[in-house]
Amino acid sequence: MFRVERGREKLCRCKKPKYEIDTVNRIVMCTRCGSITDPFDALLNLSQNWERYEEYQETALKKCRVYGEMADKELRRRFRNKIFKDLEKQYFQGLLPHCPNCDELIDPVKMT
Repeated sequence: MFRVERGREKLCRCKKPKYEIDTVNRIVMCTRCGSITDPFDALLNLSQNWERYEEYQETALKKCRVYGEMADKELRRRFRNKIFKDLEKQYFQGLLPHCPNCDELIDPVKMT
């Protein structure tokens, strides 16, 4: 024998629930309040907030592009600095660079 209760309220009343899926027991839990949620309700809630996830993804991609550009600039700067440091080291050792066209020695001090 069982009893049906239709007047109960939802267990999870969080405005922004954070879901955790238990694949072994096949349940969905809200980690904010600890209640077990119906998988259909969780899916419905996630589908209603798709715009928020889309905005988050767009801002994350923008940040990715900005950080990528910053990393590229830093890499170019470090590479350029290494070349100049190597040139300086070779200059102090008495080694001078040569022109790739005419094969003459170039004195970096006299360059303008």
